[in-house]
Amino acid sequence: MAKEVYGGFGKNIFNPAIAGRLFVYISFPGIMTGSIMNYGSFGSDISLITSATPLDAIRNGVNPDLFSLLFGLRTGAMGESMSFLIILSALYLIISKTANFRLILSTLLSAAVMTVFFDLLNLSRSIDTPAAMLSGSLLFVSVFMVTDPVSAPKNIKAQWLYGIIVGTTTILIRTFSLFSEGTSFGVLIGNTFASLLDEFLSKKKAVS
Repeated sequence: MAKEVYGGFGKNIFNPAIAGRLFVYISFPGIMTGSIMNYGSFGSDISLITSATPLDAIRNGVNPDLFSLLFGLRTGAMGESMSFLIILSALYLIISKTANFRLILSTLLSAAVMTVFFDLLNLSRSIDTPAAMLSGSLLFVSVFMVTDPVSAPKNIKAQWLYGIIVGTTTILIRTFSLFSEGTSFGVLIGNTFASLLDEFLSKKKAVS
């Protein structure tokens, strides 16, 4: 639905991975956050039990260890917990010009500014800035999802605004909604405005 209805790869306006994740996240929140899976059928007696992520713990007044957040010694979805490796990946992608640094930088900076602003207001559900940047999927999404060349804008000015939309939306949802995480919503809303930003900020061709 997020890809084929728009004509297939290269023509989709929404990031298919984010759209699919949000569908599961909203439709089955209980199963996604509190399920127990038993792998006894594979000949072992190992069970995996989900627990509170750092964002949930922070909302309950528990301050996470920044060392654990940086080096992945905490709960969370696979791939998003090792912040140190994600930062190294971002540097590699930027240096190799595989990812657009403007998209990554604008997303992270706007999220950091919004977090600091809410901290100054002493909002009850606000998160300390270092913990907010290293918790959840903010780093992962900023590096690997926001930089999607198909659904992100192409204009340079539009890319800065696009990242700001994603970053601020993420923190707004984290702070004021029932959802602990807001990155997927931020990307989807950013996708909605990407083509409009490109159109409005593109230089008009001179009429001969």
